Order: sequence, then C-alpha cells, then structure tokens
Amino acid sequence: MAPGTGPAIGYISGTLGTLIGADLLLWREFPRLGVRMVSIGGAGTFDGIFLAGVVAALLA
Repeated sequence: MAPGTGPAIGYISGTLGTLIGADLLLWREFPRLGVRMVSIGGAGTFDGIFLAGVVAALLA
C-alpha cells in the first residue's frame, strides 16, 4: 500500500460496506415492505456513508 492511501481505502471500504451490507444484501426483503418505491443508501444525515467520509477525512 502506498503511503497516504489509508484514508482513501477507509472511505471506499466504509462506503461499499454500508451499501452492500445494509442495502444490497436485503434486496429480497424490499417486496415485503409493501411500498411502491424503496430508497437505498440513505438513512438520514448521519448514516454509515457520511460517517465513513468524516472518519476518513479525520484520518487524512
């Protein structure tokens, strides 16, 4: 790993981990919700993607 790439890798891992773990792995559950449209990737202002970015910026 090149020097200085740790925060970038942390941000990418945090973003993809949140999207894959919280959204894409639950794809089969969406029809059971009984709604016409499902929004993935957002749980408000302080969801996992936003926090991953903040932590990566703090580490930089």
